[in-house]
Amino acid sequence: MKQVLMTLIGVLVCASAFATSMEEARAVKEKIKPALSAMQGVAGIGLAYCDAETGAESTAAKEVVACVAIRTQTELAEQALLALYPRGSQVEGVYLSIRYVGRVVIHPRMSGGN
Repeated sequence: MKQVLMTLIGVLVCASAFATSMEEARAVKEKIKPALSAMQGVAGIGLAYCDAETGAESTAAKEVVACVAIRTQTELAEQALLALYPRGSQVEGVYLSIRYVGRVVIHPRMSGGN
């Protein structure tokens, strides 16, 4: 019983730490969003899960933290951002994940069902 209780406490502490990292990541995102949105070639700014040690986007890492995900429409924009924020860079302790995704296109749905 004591082992189960200790495990539960450990899980709750980890969940609390992740919630804090998500709040921190959200605050950093809101802080840098105006400048990034003004950059040509930035497709979107959101939140993701990153490896706590490397800052690489991952949901399978041993320990994950919330990070700011920046997506670009052009490779040139990705290179410009990586020159400012090399892989593994942090802003106020929050990792930035920068990735080229290409042009984002929204396709209209032709029917209401799947």
